Amino acid sequence: MKKNKLRFGDIIAESYYPKEGNNGKFIVFCPGLPGRSNYEDIAKIYVERGCVFIHVKYQGSWESYGRFTMPSCRKTIISFVEGLMKGEIKDIFGSSFDMVPKELFLLGHSFGGSIVLSAGADLKLDGIIALSPVIDYRKQAKDPIIEEEDLTELFDFIKFGFENIYRGIDKSEWENFCKTGENLNPSDYTDKLKTKRILLVHGIKDDSVSYIKTKNFSKLLEKNGADVLFVETDDDHGSIKERPIKEVLSWLDLNL
Repeated sequence: MKKNKLRFGDIIAESYYPKEGNNGKFIVFCPGLPGRSNYEDIAKIYVERGCVFIHVKYQGSWESYGRFTMPSCRKTIISFVEGLMKGEIKDIFGSSFDMVPKELFLLGHSFGGSIVLSAGADLKLDGIIALSPVIDYRKQAKDPIIEEEDLTELFDFIKFGFENIYRGIDKSEWENFCKTGENLNPSDYTDKLKTKRILLVHGIKDDSVSYIKTKNFSKLLEKNGADVLFVETDDDHGSIKERPIKEVLSWLDLNL
C-alpha cells in the first residue's frame, strides 16, 4: 500500500492506494469526533481490494488550516470532492494528484455519517455509506426510552483533550449545534437523498447513537423512492468502523 498527503486549499487529506494500479473506486472517508489523525488500518481494508482511500481532515482540524466549526465540516467535504472530480487536487509539494475516480463513494462513521449524508445530498456520487450515523441532532438523547450519548457533554472532552487539534472550537457554537444540528441533519435532506444510492449500517449494541433511528430513516428514504439498504449488525458504536463488513464490501462490489 502506498501513501500520499494531499492538499486542496486549506484542506489536507491522507491518500492510500495500491502499489500498482487501482480499480477506479475512490472512497472518501469522514470520521467521527474526536477521531484520530491516521486511519491506515481502515484504509487497508479497501486498498487491498483495489480501491483508493482518502481520509479528508475537516477544516480547522488536524493538519488542515483554518478554524474548526461543525458546519464547516460539510463544506470541507463538498469542496474537496468537487476539486477531486475536477482534477484540482495536488500533493503537499504542489505536484498534481493524477488519479481520476471512475466511481466515487463517501464513507462516514458517527458524526462523519451525518456529514456524508448531508454533503452527499448535494454531490454527484456513485454511493453513500453511513456507519452508525446521527440522523437528527435535535433529537439526539431526547427520547427517555432510547439510550444515547448526550453530545453536549462531549464538548469538554474535545476542548481540553484535543484543543490544538480542533482549533477554535467554541462552546456556544457547540451547544447551538447540539440543539439545531445546523445544516448537518440527514433528516433535513430526505428530498435530495431520494435520488442517491445509500447504504446505512448500524449495530444493535450501539448505546451512543440509536440504531432504531437509522432504521426508521432508512424506511423513510425507501418510502420516498431512494435506492437504500439498511444493514443491522452486532456491533457497538466503535467496532463497526474497525472491521471489514461483508455487506459493505458486497455493496461496493469488491472481492470478499
